[in-house]
Amino acid sequence: ARKGLKYIQSLLTASFFGASEAIRQSFWLFPMTLAVVPLYCIMLGTRATMPAWWPVETLDHLVNSPYAVAAISGFLLSNVFYFLSGLFMLDLIPLRRRTFGESRVRKFSSHLASDPLLGVCVLTAGAVSTAYHSVQALGSYAVAQELSFIDHGVALSSGLYFLQRLGLPSWKTLAIGGAGLVSLANPVGGSYAGLHSLWHFLSASATVSWGFDGYKRNYLGDLE
Repeated sequence: ARKGLKYIQSLLTASFFGASEAIRQSFWLFPMTLAVVPLYCIMLGTRATMPAWWPVETLDHLVNSPYAVAAISGFLLSNVFYFLSGLFMLDLIPLRRRTFGESRVRKFSSHLASDPLLGVCVLTAGAVSTAYHSVQALGSYAVAQELSFIDHGVALSSGLYFLQRLGLPSWKTLAIGGAGLVSLANPVGGSYAGLHSLWHFLSASATVSWGFDGYKRNYLGDLE
């Protein structure tokens, strides 16, 4: 009986530590549960809506403006910064000349590419953001609200993965990201598209800056 109790105790201990390790390794995925909210609401016979304090903006003023094509195209094209950042972090942007500076940049991007999920997170954020804002501008407002949950889930999970893999960001990265968050808050009425485009640029820039923080800490630090 005593051996049986010890076996059960060791089994429970191993299960506890195994579960703890699994949570520690995959905690960054937790925000992706937001993506389940729209499906859950549909199962209940309703539609998911963002909270009143963080609403999905309507873009009717852009659609009805005489410059609609240019304004909406510019807004949607601002997502290109995510794709550029993601491709850079996957070391998929070729460098033509082999100068000293470009050699250092290549080492940086090659180092980041050793963890391809970093770049994949940024590319996924760009793809989801493009789909979400396309529907927001040109499609159903109800569907846009549902896509907003997915957009937020991907963005938050990506941020947590960067935190897990790269550590805390530097003050420079925090400044870039903080400026992006200010633009995301949209303090000026009627300027959502312009300020949110700025958010796309700044947040994409912050991912590369954060990657460089990890590069300096994990790679350059080992050489010193």
